[in-house]
Amino acid sequence: MDKEYLRRYYQAHAGEIAEKQRRYYQAHAGELAEKKRRYYQAHAGEIAEKQRRYYQAHAGELAEKRRRYYQAHAGEIADKQRVISGATCIHCGAPIKKGNYPHYCSRQCYLATFDKYRIRARV
Repeated sequence: MDKEYLRRYYQAHAGEIAEKQRRYYQAHAGELAEKKRRYYQAHAGEIAEKQRRYYQAHAGELAEKRRRYYQAHAGEIADKQRVISGATCIHCGAPIKKGNYPHYCSRQCYLATFDKYRIRARV
């Protein structure tokens, strides 16, 4: 089949194809996640090495990008890092920073684990 025919076919049936793919991925989500997990587990060394080489090769660019980001967002970042006086996690006792609601403590409880009374009393 020529490429032009295939291109027109896929363009004309894009909605059906997308729906078919969506249904497939929904029906096989568990299998696909397991396959992905096994792949990453089996190739962890290679992946880590590839990432290490990438970060080493692009260290300058990445540092510059980070520097520009922090410079552009300095006020915002400083504001978020300011610890709210006396606000601590009820479970792990970690100080809670301004932009960190809800605070997820080391127990990963996923509750809003900050002591509301201490925050109200001290702010």
